[in-house]
Amino acid sequence: DGFDPTMNLSDHKFQKRSKWGYQQMIRFWISQIWFHPSITQPNFTTIMRLDSDACFTRQLKYSYPDLWLPALPHDYVYWSSLGLEKSFVTGLWNYTQAYLRSNNDVKIQNPDNFNMAQHFWDTKQEMFLFYNNFEVSRVSWMQNEARHWHNYITEDPPHGVFRYRWGDAPVRFLTMAMFANASQVYQKKAPLGYQHRCKQSKKVSVHNSW
Repeated sequence: DGFDPTMNLSDHKFQKRSKWGYQQMIRFWISQIWFHPSITQPNFTTIMRLDSDACFTRQLKYSYPDLWLPALPHDYVYWSSLGLEKSFVTGLWNYTQAYLRSNNDVKIQNPDNFNMAQHFWDTKQEMFLFYNNFEVSRVSWMQNEARHWHNYITEDPPHGVFRYRWGDAPVRFLTMAMFANASQVYQKKAPLGYQHRCKQSKKVSVHNSW
């Protein structure tokens, strides 16, 4: 069954902009973007995410895109993983385990990261995450390897993105731990001048071709 948007949010402590606006953003970045006509019709090979509240505070003076996809032989690039989420992960780890039990053909591709996620959950009830407000993803990988899992997270009951505000950051970490080996994932510092939740009154335009 689909999610009932008329449900009461009285016990939900996270709302932004509109009743379901933030949750729809999370859903979009987990499962919907990879099949959106704006990237499938022009046949884009990579997607770079840059949040609307991020900016560059200095001009990029070198060809930074050469350090990113598609030049690199990876499927996912992120800039930081030093994060733990505790507030909005109700039921996410158990739901992940249920997925693996019902899809026993899925073999964990990065057991070190997956075991680390399990350790933090077992000991602290926290989920490890990627700071994915700045990330680059290979579209074909997201469309194929992780498609079923992404739909399971956002489209199937209990619809945790909407009920519990499961975030795309811990889901992204789980996705890469489950479906990508270490050689497919690359950590790279964001360009100098990148700022999340930008406080600059004047943002610097970036002329490089991403």
